[in-house]
Amino acid sequence: MTSIKKTLASVIISSGLLAAVGGTFASSETEYTRTGVDQDLIPIEQIIEQTKQDYAGRVIETELERKRSGYVYEIKIMDNSGAVTELKYNAKSGELLRTEREYD
Repeated sequence: MTSIKKTLASVIISSGLLAAVGGTFASSETEYTRTGVDQDLIPIEQIIEQTKQDYAGRVIETELERKRSGYVYEIKIMDNSGAVTELKYNAKSGELLRTEREYD
């Protein structure tokens, strides 16, 4: 197999794996361990489930950020009209800190 074919095969396989994960963290425990993040954080899956209960739409992006005040989960939700809302949660307490509607 040529180098180009091997690269193309790797890209196709990687794309399939990314689609299967759906853009969320793989596993909270794995992610925390790998990045050396404090183990006292609420699992991202728990925050996502709460978000899905409180907001209509589909989770399109998740992120864990380190801020001066501590760790913050940022979750983006796209509703049926295509509007995107970004939600920020305290990663230790689960408290919703802020919501922000994104506009084009």
